[in-house]
Amino acid sequence: MLFRSMLPRLMDVTPHIGESAKSALMRGIETNLAARGFPKLPCEFIVGRIREPSTWLFMDALDEVECDREDRLQSCMEVLRCLHCRIIVTSRPYGWITWQGLFGSWFPVQYRLAPLTKDQINAFVNQWFQVPERRRVVQELIQRIPSLNSLARVPFLLRLQCAVLEKRDIAPDITRTRLYEQMLEIWLEGRASSWQRVLEELAWTGFLRHPREARLTVEELRPVLEDSAHRPKPQGIDTVEKLAELSKTERADLLIEELQRLRLLVPDSMGQAYLFPHRSMTEYFVGRALARHGETETMWKMIDKKAWSPDWEEPIRYMAGALRHDGEEKLLRILADERRDDAFKHRLALAAKCLPELSD
Repeated sequence: MLFRSMLPRLMDVTPHIGESAKSALMRGIETNLAARGFPKLPCEFIVGRIREPSTWLFMDALDEVECDREDRLQSCMEVLRCLHCRIIVTSRPYGWITWQGLFGSWFPVQYRLAPLTKDQINAFVNQWFQVPERRRVVQELIQRIPSLNSLARVPFLLRLQCAVLEKRDIAPDITRTRLYEQMLEIWLEGRASSWQRVLEELAWTGFLRHPREARLTVEELRPVLEDSAHRPKPQGIDTVEKLAELSKTERADLLIEELQRLRLLVPDSMGQAYLFPHRSMTEYFVGRALARHGETETMWKMIDKKAWSPDWEEPIRYMAGALRHDGEEKLLRILADERRDDAFKHRLALAAKCLPELSD
């Protein structure tokens, strides 16, 4: 049984008076299944099967559990350990680094999802491009250009790359940040410049509130789209008169519908919040937001403070790719300050990772 994004939801379950932690956990699982549309009988059957030795229980999204939920997570893991089923917990690498101490006594077997191989990438390109000569050119580009090669190992991002390479040629020194810009121009059907600033605001709002998930509830999403000075006109509303007829809420709802149609915002597994379809997309928009506000001392102090956090590593790298030249130098000085680093040179390593994103 696969429970997608279940672990973060279980952190909100608290035992009732006189209820054991095990009963509370089972109730939480059943409640979450019901919220996803499962009828009562299947919910009861699934919860009953969890206790069987023949059951394999997949608990997804350990990396989405917030750092202040350690006690809840530990209690949840202790209950799961007492069950007779086999348990597989999935996580992005940084989430496992954060929480692996809770699993020490389990002696877990660890597996890492392998990136696409060169042969798998070539097979995908062969399916995408029908003209043999174009296939060969694209395969050579992916192997030769570092930014293309690193992103091509992720299936979702390889698909976006092929969409870009199908329509345009790219520079041999293109960075990940610039490549993402071109991906979004195609994805947003020519409206990237209209959407860029408000997408940065959405990603920034969600990331600050839920850095592990970067999700936005409807109650959080709508105010940004209602009040942002940078929100675009809804698609199809081509005159000032038509725009004036819409209330702020109606305009925001039309923008949400457009983002859903474009699959740039997708509902979470509970249908109660929205996320960008891939974590790297959130990180790109947050990085652009950081670069846009990088002139302020408040922002530089935040970078100095957050440089230690795995959650902030990728946004800072995308920030490096969007900064002006003087900003690039300041970022590297902050990260490479040996007085602020630890024995393992964590910050210096992050500065090195930022180098391929710089303009020259």
